[in-house]
Amino acid sequence: MQLKNYQQRSLDVLGKYFQNCKKFGDAADAFYFTTKEVEGGSGRTYIQVEELPGLPYVCLRVPTGGGKTLMAAHSVSLAARDFLGLDHSFVLWLTPSTTIREQTLNALKDRRHPYRSALESTLGNITILELGEALYVQPATLASDTVILVSTTQAFRVGDPELRKVYEASGSLMSHFDNVPASAEVDRYENDKPIPSLANLLRLHRPVIIVDEAQNVRSPLSFETLARFNPSCILEFTATPHREDHPSNVLYSISARELKAESMIKLPLRLETRSGWKELMGDAILKLKELEGLAEAERAQTGEYLRPIMLLQAQPLRAGRQTVSVEVVEACLREDYNIPAEQIARATGKDDDIADVNLTAPDCKIRYIITVQKLREGWDCSFAYVLCSVAEQSSATAVEQIVGRILRMPKATRKLTPDLNMAYAYVASSNFIETLNTLTDALVENGFQKQEAKDLVVEPQQKGFGPLFDYQATSSQVLAFKISEPSVLEKLPEDLAGRLRYDTSSQTLEVPTDITVEEIQAIKPAFKGKQAQNEFAQRVAEAQARVIALGLTPSERGEPFSIPVLACRQNGFLAQLEETHFLGFDWELPKQNAILTELEFTADRPAPQQGEIDVTDKGKVESQFIKNLKDQLALLKVDLGWDTSNLVHWLDRNFSHPDLTATETGIYLTVLVNNLIEKRGIPLQTLVREKYRLRDAIARKVEEYRQSAHGQAFKSFFDATSKIEVTPDKVFSFGAPEDYPAPVGSLYRGEHTFKKHYYPEVGKFDSNEEKLCAEYIETLDEVEVWVRNISNQPTRSFWFQTSSDRFYPDFVCKLKDGRYLVVEYKGKDRYDNPEEKEKREIGALWEKRSNSQCLFIMPTDRKYDVIRAKVKQQS
Repeated sequence: MQLKNYQQRSLDVLGKYFQNCKKFGDAADAFYFTTKEVEGGSGRTYIQVEELPGLPYVCLRVPTGGGKTLMAAHSVSLAARDFLGLDHSFVLWLTPSTTIREQTLNALKDRRHPYRSALESTLGNITILELGEALYVQPATLASDTVILVSTTQAFRVGDPELRKVYEASGSLMSHFDNVPASAEVDRYENDKPIPSLANLLRLHRPVIIVDEAQNVRSPLSFETLARFNPSCILEFTATPHREDHPSNVLYSISARELKAESMIKLPLRLETRSGWKELMGDAILKLKELEGLAEAERAQTGEYLRPIMLLQAQPLRAGRQTVSVEVVEACLREDYNIPAEQIARATGKDDDIADVNLTAPDCKIRYIITVQKLREGWDCSFAYVLCSVAEQSSATAVEQIVGRILRMPKATRKLTPDLNMAYAYVASSNFIETLNTLTDALVENGFQKQEAKDLVVEPQQKGFGPLFDYQATSSQVLAFKISEPSVLEKLPEDLAGRLRYDTSSQTLEVPTDITVEEIQAIKPAFKGKQAQNEFAQRVAEAQARVIALGLTPSERGEPFSIPVLACRQNGFLAQLEETHFLGFDWELPKQNAILTELEFTADRPAPQQGEIDVTDKGKVESQFIKNLKDQLALLKVDLGWDTSNLVHWLDRNFSHPDLTATETGIYLTVLVNNLIEKRGIPLQTLVREKYRLRDAIARKVEEYRQSAHGQAFKSFFDATSKIEVTPDKVFSFGAPEDYPAPVGSLYRGEHTFKKHYYPEVGKFDSNEEKLCAEYIETLDEVEVWVRNISNQPTRSFWFQTSSDRFYPDFVCKLKDGRYLVVEYKGKDRYDNPEEKEKREIGALWEKRSNSQCLFIMPTDRKYDVIRAKVKQQS
């Protein structure tokens, strides 16, 4: 399973954090500098946990449906190799419940499962254990495999540790403690011998701890429990990190906007309310049947099987009071709406009809699942599209645990039919606005940021129709009209009818805001009588005028914005220029200098930086944590019997070089290792002991040679400029408002209002000078519309290829005369750097190849007038 862009970005940030932990030797400094680099501006302060001083203890925030378990599986190798410097490690994977523990165990033990594949692809041999199996694990297994112990947090959280087997001495574990040095931090008997317990085995191996749903593990008791195992680091994965009493160190937050853009979740969520629960159920059933028909049509086009399912939330039984219970809801389905019994299932504490049922199988008949408070923990079915809650309620508590069940997108693939990309909520309520707020709160409980959840909610202009639960900005925004002529669509050509939608339950005709005058004239004859026809045309015109008056941005109005890219023609095929066009060259690593200088690799392990340190009331030296960690783990490393070929083979397998063959790297590494031994006099056993530092030094050296070769190839390619074109036949197009890739936490929230920006939101600026540049662009009469371009978004932002990576200019503008302007603001301190000079050369080539229809400028030192001069430049 390939990682989504937002998942890879999150893991890249985690990897950067681990690198900074090694660089600074301090978890707090690493957190500050990592967040500063990722978010811009000032870094965030690291919050120490008293029971775990100095420990790298960070959180990745992933909303419901974001794939946090897959990310957790990938994080194991980052912790082991990038932080600990180990081929294999001991991992304690904690889950919030027995159900989720069983699901995680089954997935990790299944060699065909993506979670297991993620582990094996980077770590080699994997052993997955549950608590009982871990009591018999052998030293040979820990010496050769990455061992992952999956358990619940409750299994270790005890008031008296003596009561749990995990803390008791076990004869099966005695061989692990035969040669434990006196300095090892383990619990001991009075005679100073280590207690052969599983808890001590964990302490000895300094486990990586992964905490699933970490909001459940943020109490002092939980911290004390985690501290018992002397972890090397703790990684939290949760939708709702703690913010109050014991806040999590959130290293990176993923927004729902990113999940939607990657087709991981169904959004928007549309809401309908009625006070009568039976009528409400009828509306929900009609919607489900409509979705079934759309799913069949989708299958005919794509081959994807999809059977929409409804979740019905009934009221609990109450003594002496009549309620809309599970039994009442089921009777209504069967007797009032003639739903076959085989299509109905219960999922309650008493009855669980869906246990061990594959709800996505084509032969499964279930379409209606009745629950009360929540489905069993860990339950997941992407076929769930409709939530129908028959209980009158004004609290998010009753909804939040089930609303997340209808958000996951089947196969994480956007459907051709827009209605199959949304989720639907039907709630028994007499107060629509209150219910909107309730569902907003429920989304927050599923990991959506508060501002983001508010942006998902729009109060309808008229009760009963319109976009009820939607992004405020969407290119598919519609104008809604109450009409009683559903046959209108039947009288129109198929392509035109496809642009409209008629809701039978509310007798509402939905018309896109970008409908043309010609289309309006083509629709008019479908209405009965001239009065109805003219009224329709007039109301559409008035509504369109109101849309414009509301100040909708061009993207909200569906106006396209496409700009020519720097393209390359090869074999008659035109494609955007990217690195594969100039990397088809041979560069010979064996011919490069295979010597590491003392500056590049020192034989002696670097001493810790000197400075003032403090001791906690528990006697632990906080600033020495990472060094002590590596020293303790070094005691467990036994690299015996290695010769040069063993070390060369290990080095070759442990740094990435997809562009080089094993023969090339084998020759180069053999010469390099022999040079270290023979010319610098470093013993082989020292190189083996320091193999991770040696690996990093070699990777940096090879990357320097690679970048030098790339630069030469790039220059040679550009010298043959006849291959490069800038033409309207190859363009990049900015997407709909929901596709704007700036995360919610990285949006501009200043006082200035940007009126010409293509999107309703503007990405945050990296500096005040950059913001002033955007304000200057806004003042230019020649500029029709512009975009704050977002970096590292190859499918949703405009970019140029450079010799080393992709360059995302700050601002992309469309001019009123049909030309385009790209602006990259650069601080004076960096303007003369070689990489900036290369960017200017690429921009100049793009401009030249477009015959000056595309303009590029790089202002600096607040000299914004050069932008106006460039715009005034005539082709």
